[in-house]
Amino acid sequence: MTQLQLEIVQASDSEADDLVTATANASPYFLSGWRRAVQKVYGHQAGCLLARERASKQSIALLPYSVFKRPLQRPRVISQPFADYSGVLAINSELNHLLEASFRAQLGQNAVELRHSAQEISPQPEQLAKVRMITQLLAGQDALLASYKPKLRSQIKKATKNGLTAELSTDSSAIQAFYQIYASNMRRLGSPAHHPDWFQYLLEYYPPGSLQVVLVRLAEQVTGAAIVLINGNQAVIPWASTLAEYNHLAPNMLLYWTIQSYLADRGVTTFDMGRSTPGEGTYRFKQQWGAQPYALDWQLHQPGAAEGSALLQSDKATSGTRKVLEQLWRCLPQSLANQLGGQLRGYISL
Repeated sequence: MTQLQLEIVQASDSEADDLVTATANASPYFLSGWRRAVQKVYGHQAGCLLARERASKQSIALLPYSVFKRPLQRPRVISQPFADYSGVLAINSELNHLLEASFRAQLGQNAVELRHSAQEISPQPEQLAKVRMITQLLAGQDALLASYKPKLRSQIKKATKNGLTAELSTDSSAIQAFYQIYASNMRRLGSPAHHPDWFQYLLEYYPPGSLQVVLVRLAEQVTGAAIVLINGNQAVIPWASTLAEYNHLAPNMLLYWTIQSYLADRGVTTFDMGRSTPGEGTYRFKQQWGAQPYALDWQLHQPGAAEGSALLQSDKATSGTRKVLEQLWRCLPQSLANQLGGQLRGYISL
């Protein structure tokens, strides 16, 4: 492998997406729709480096990125902002480390942030700051439901007995319904919400059917909502929210069952349930669905530095200042929180 003669070029969206769809186990985050939406909504210049074998012109690896600019700070190249996991995608995992340095060299004198993930289950997750929780889905919803413990099946049934219903949609109106639940939940958590255009452009830029909106209702009232991204046999859920006043009806259980039953019937085998802190509530919630922890390792590479430095830290290390800001954000009227969040969120790369 070390004898490969490579050329590294800027990829077109179609070139990059062809490689993503042809590469086994490629996360939907690698599709061009993600970085295109970053540039369109928040103005961070997007690009994608492509490595080709010089003689055959075969594409073998890529690195999607955005040049992330904050006021009064030097630009940072991030692969990719707002995503849990990105970095180098190669047709052979052995190529990832080999090509990473070559890709970084093409990005000039910029600091480069790469969001890596382990490809194997972490044996000691309690020692990690952050993990992504991944569950392997059985083929078909009947087999999937039968694999759950009786308590989990009972919780799913409880939601429907409580009068909740669920639906999947790819309509723009579903994005609007999702946003109302998402924005309300983000204010409750004390965190700025994305601009509503972010979700609309993801819907526009992702391939048809690869972005699904899931809505849970009590009569006409939406009580829970999520967005799922799909590429081949891989799916990821970047956002899921419920209204706290309806949580006693178990909308989260119906939300996640609806998603996973749909994915199982569609032939998706790997469902990335997103970033969690080991031992905390969301971690335990995902565990009950069979999700296993895979270490996240975000590395910042400064120009000239031989090694990168770790970026992720546990929520337990949250500063006092951040806690105060979160509390102040919770006190904002919803409309003001939405307006300010849309302006600020583009500078927060998480």
